[in-house]
Amino acid sequence: MQGGRTGRARSLLAALAEAAEKCVSAGAGTVMRILLPLFTVFLALAAPVYADDRGIEDFPEGKGREETANMCAACHSGRLVSQQGMTRAQWDETLDVMTERHKMPKLEGGERGLILDYLATAFPPRGRRGTPNPFLK
Repeated sequence: MQGGRTGRARSLLAALAEAAEKCVSAGAGTVMRILLPLFTVFLALAAPVYADDRGIEDFPEGKGREETANMCAACHSGRLVSQQGMTRAQWDETLDVMTERHKMPKLEGGERGLILDYLATAFPPRGRRGTPNPFLK
C-alpha cells in the first residue's frame, strides 16, 4: 500500500512539472493561478506518504517514543522495530551493532538511556507461541 501512495505522489509531481512547463510561457500570473492549486493538492496527497515512512503508529505511547522513532526510522520501518522483542541488554547490544557495523550515529548518555528504556518497555521479549515442546525439558 505504501508503494501505491509513493507512486501516486510521483505521478502527481510529474503532472505538476508538466503543467509548469506548459504555462511558464503564459506569464507569471497564469503560472501562479495554475501551479498554486496543483502544488497544494500535491502536498496534501504526498504528506501521508512521508509521514507513514517513519512508521511511528507502530510505536506505543511512552517517554522516548519520538526520539526512538526518529533514530530507528532513519534505516528501518517502525513495523520492523516493533516486531522485535528483546531485553534491555539485547537492545543495548543491538544499538552497538548498529553503530559499529552500520554507521548509526553513536548514542550516549541520557539519549541512549531514554531510547533503551523505551525499547525495553515498548518491545519486551515475547513469550513463545503454541505449546511448549515437552522434549526440551
